[in-house]
Amino acid sequence: MATRSTDGASVHLLDAARTAAKQAGVEAAATEQDRRITGVSAAAARAAGAFALGVPRSEGGIEAGLSTRVRFLAELGRGCPSTAWVAATTLEAKRVLHLTIDRDWHMAGLGGTGSHTLVGDDVWIPDSHRLDLPRIAAAPSNIPIAVGLFAPLWGAARGALDIVVDVLAQRTSPNRAHPTPADSPGTRTNLAVAAHKIDSAERRMPGIAAVVDATQPGEVLAATERARLRMDLIAAVRECRGALEDLLDLHGSSGLDSSNPLQRYWRDFAVGSRHVQFTFHVVEDDYGVLLLDIDEAPSGLL
Repeated sequence: MATRSTDGASVHLLDAARTAAKQAGVEAAATEQDRRITGVSAAAARAAGAFALGVPRSEGGIEAGLSTRVRFLAELGRGCPSTAWVAATTLEAKRVLHLTIDRDWHMAGLGGTGSHTLVGDDVWIPDSHRLDLPRIAAAPSNIPIAVGLFAPLWGAARGALDIVVDVLAQRTSPNRAHPTPADSPGTRTNLAVAAHKIDSAERRMPGIAAVVDATQPGEVLAATERARLRMDLIAAVRECRGALEDLLDLHGSSGLDSSNPLQRYWRDFAVGSRHVQFTFHVVEDDYGVLLLDIDEAPSGLL
């Protein structure tokens, strides 16, 4: 299935992601409670192609380009960020064996991802497979990993926006001059600002993905170009983080009730956006070093 452009196959794939998102969204509360994605969510994601996105076509996979992958993961995250996060991390994961699970994932958000520590005893690891930050920094796959992890978070922001838009149109307003919050010019303005932040993040992602998709096999992007792409990505993270705070303000304190999915989107984003791939000050320092032509190696995040 060719998916490197917005062709019929790609559109079909995104439609499948939206269908899976609806099913995963229904299961989202159970996913968080169980601390793992439910069987229904996993089956829906698998049926949509979530776990075949990065598999070569020669091996029966989809082999989607980064642009399509991030769109797919964002649509899935709109329904359940935990399910989309599992799909994103699985996509980039390497094969591992002789491993046990230390169930130490007790975070406030992304509770359904099951991101526990994998432990290997008496496993020999060759030097070529040890963590080498300078080598990782130069790897062209580092930016796709970061963009892929952001896609479910952007989907979470969109899911939060969907909830607030519905609430504002239906809730009774305490202000007699405005029967519903949607009748208030101030509310509409604040909603527009929040939505625009999410829209701005959306416009950044295809640009980053397009640069990566255009990179030839074996080609390594210049450090300055990688830094610019990283700066775009953390700007998108900041925009969505701010939008979520705005949306919570618009919704009010009931949005933080444990039964309201809005608070789950907020918590999932809060945890996911603090992944090491989104360490703001490190990326910004990298870019500053490169702009000033200081003779220092960029960090492993670049």
